[in-house]
Amino acid sequence: MFRQFLTYSGNTGNTGSKCGRQMPRKPSFKFTKTTSGWKVEIPERLSPTGKRQRIFFPTRDEAKNFASELRSDYEAHGTKASVISPSLADEATRASSLLEPFGISLSEAAQRVMEVKNAELYRSQIEMSHRSGLTSVVWAFRSADEENLRKFEQHNLSDIWPVVESERETESVHLPESCKEECAQPGVRLKI
Repeated sequence: MFRQFLTYSGNTGNTGSKCGRQMPRKPSFKFTKTTSGWKVEIPERLSPTGKRQRIFFPTRDEAKNFASELRSDYEAHGTKASVISPSLADEATRASSLLEPFGISLSEAAQRVMEVKNAELYRSQIEMSHRSGLTSVVWAFRSADEENLRKFEQHNLSDIWPVVESERETESVHLPESCKEECAQPGVRLKI
């Protein structure tokens, strides 16, 4: 009687196992000769498209190499994965359940947070450089005479960049090509 149970397990047929389930077959990644060339078949569960793929090669060696690459990739799958601690897995499960009503995956939420944090960092760096650079530019323009200021009226501050020649004594303003034609004295020296 026990022997019958092992050989027959109900609706699933004769599988030879107690629960009626079999392990999935290991893909063989065989290469075969066809009229179109040498063919390598990728099963649907391993294909990136989710459908069975047939890839053709003109030579046997190319098909053999591709099949061996697929085989080694299949065998190495998961061997380089890192082990996740139970607390991290629990945290990820809770975060995923919080994001589920919004239709956002955990990785998408992490990507959005990264974008926000990078924008904040970039903004703070811009503000710091703006504050430190703006004071030297303001001092340079305050000490310039009215005539030079009128020459720079048509240009943005970003077009005029002061370069320190010695320790905070003088700054030399290097003008863009479009401004050099308009200004009578290109490279006007301004004191701080």
